[in-house]
Amino acid sequence: RRQRQMCIRDRTKGLRKEVVTFKFCSVVKPSELSKCLIEVNDVKNLNQDSNYLMEKEVWVGIGHATTAVDCYVEELLKQMFTDETSRCFIATKSSGEIEFTMKLKKIEFGGYYCEQPPNKMYELAKLYKENGVKMFKKYPLLAHNYFNLAAKCLLSFNPFNDIEDILTDTELTKKDFEELLQNIYLNIAACLVKQKRFEEVLHVLNFSVDQPNPSEKAVFRLATAYFHLKQFENAKNTIERVNYKNNKDLVQLMVKVHEHWKVDHDKYSSM
Repeated sequence: RRQRQMCIRDRTKGLRKEVVTFKFCSVVKPSELSKCLIEVNDVKNLNQDSNYLMEKEVWVGIGHATTAVDCYVEELLKQMFTDETSRCFIATKSSGEIEFTMKLKKIEFGGYYCEQPPNKMYELAKLYKENGVKMFKKYPLLAHNYFNLAAKCLLSFNPFNDIEDILTDTELTKKDFEELLQNIYLNIAACLVKQKRFEEVLHVLNFSVDQPNPSEKAVFRLATAYFHLKQFENAKNTIERVNYKNNKDLVQLMVKVHEHWKVDHDKYSSM
């Protein structure tokens, strides 16, 4: 018997679900490390990429989505119980709502972040980073969420001074954690530049300021932030920390810095 007895809605994400049937068997919901077996039926208005809504029955690993639709399917799934069937709706900007009926058949509970050893969290951070890279071009905001998750996995062990004492059974080192975290910060900085949040870029890339040999990516993103904040001297000095003349993007940025710096100087000289 169909019983639409409960509606859960998240207006900020354009999500809602209406419970169709539910037979209580457990209070456990999918956690950030769970795998879920779902059954999908009656999909309507699906005009975007999805790996979860193309098959009737599929295993979903929370945190494994690489399309926008699948990220929102996971968000809906996190609000479901085992043996719950719900009619789900995902609002889109251009074509109304994607609709589908989803039944959560089984949860393989994977625990919580706070229970995981550092080598497990390192692998999770790598997964989230890779997912973010895959999504960055098409879904930059969702990619940013993945990069933040990746950083969260590693920051629980930061500073890494004593981490090697608990990595005795693995091949990982303190340097591995530091390098991965810095690469994730570079990804986060790219997202912030795209969102024009330039002051936050300075904070995220602060680690590179004292590095004797910063990467060209760090230099470019940091100098870009300085440029847009009209800190032209800082932008110039940052670019000059590397051999920028072989990097097309840095050369073009240096030209823009000089041009705008001159305009800015001339404007104040005439006042």
